[in-house]
Amino acid sequence: MLKIKVMSGGGFPEREVNSSTIGALRTELEMTVGSDVSVNGTGVTDDYQLQEGDVVAAVNSNKTGGYWEAIRKVYKTRAYLDALTAEMAKQ
Repeated sequence: MLKIKVMSGGGFPEREVNSSTIGALRTELEMTVGSDVSVNGTGVTDDYQLQEGDVVAAVNSNKTGGYWEAIRKVYKTRAYLDALTAEMAKQ
């Protein structure tokens, strides 16, 4: 088992997972199909090999919704970036 930090509710709580790749983690954590995944602030593909202590975030990449959806995404992305920056500063 690996201990990683996974974005949840604006924070990055540590959790143990059985997965060794992002693809397997998608299944284990039931991530939304088509979501974009980043590890330690960098976008990764499903074959990325997870490592102890990785900081993982998944963001749904819904392309619909027009202007207000775009505004919501900006604020959501800003909150994600603030949380990720704070988490990375702890390491």
